[in-house]
Amino acid sequence: MKAAPTTLALTNPFPHAHAKGYDLDFASVHSSVVPVTEWRAPRFHFWVIDVASDRPMRQRIGGKETIRPPESVSLYAPNVTYEEFHEKGSLMRQAWLMFRVADHRSPLYKLVKPDGYCIFEDPGSLVRTLIGHIASYFLNPNPGADWFARSAFYQILALLRSAKGEPMRRICLPSLQLAREDKSLRSQVENYLHAHPEGRVTANEMAVHLGLGRSSFTHRYREEAGETFIQTKSRVRIERAKLMLVSERMPVKQIAAELGFSDAAHFSRVFHQIVGISPAIFKRQVMPQTRLGM
Repeated sequence: MKAAPTTLALTNPFPHAHAKGYDLDFASVHSSVVPVTEWRAPRFHFWVIDVASDRPMRQRIGGKETIRPPESVSLYAPNVTYEEFHEKGSLMRQAWLMFRVADHRSPLYKLVKPDGYCIFEDPGSLVRTLIGHIASYFLNPNPGADWFARSAFYQILALLRSAKGEPMRRICLPSLQLAREDKSLRSQVENYLHAHPEGRVTANEMAVHLGLGRSSFTHRYREEAGETFIQTKSRVRIERAKLMLVSERMPVKQIAAELGFSDAAHFSRVFHQIVGISPAIFKRQVMPQTRLGM
């Protein structure tokens, strides 16, 4: 008999911690086609929770190569170097977030001993879904969304803390599901745009994909989403741009070209309109080591 979906209680799993003990910095959910075959070795000064792919992935940490299961969740402590093998032409579905931990007595440090990382199996893809809710706040911040983003973040921490299994390596998360799946028009549009981040999706194509006429789609979408399709497309492209600036460390000119902007100046202008700061300032704030030439 199939178990009934579990309704989540979004609460802080560390009630005695100071409110600023666990600070969110960035979250993203996106899909992209891998351009070249290579090993990538990201390294951050933040804690990272990463759901890398819906297919098995080769990974190297500390010189040891492993096969990461589909939809698995990795937790990395700051400054841990890990390598991921990306094969040209494959579709990469990635969800990840970065955060800071002020208290060195945090239970998270026990999870990642001795090598600074831990892998969790998440058969219900719950962590990916929760990261998606958090990422939506970074796309469209407001006081209510900030509360929900932090609640979803605390829920992820609670799942990691309560996971059971082989210690310090692969730990199975509870097979939970959200009570309801978001099937709104806005969600369908954003998911499609995340899978096509190069900016070539038109309103006509989107309407056909949804089985609607263009006029019906544009009117319904603006009414339900509170913004136009073009505005949503710009936000999704800028979210992808943030990821490229931080994890892939690509120059602004190259990012502008890959995301379909007319030139670097056009990209920077749209980025500033949506984020409130320039791409260069954003990169310095999220990746402070760039100021030190690291």
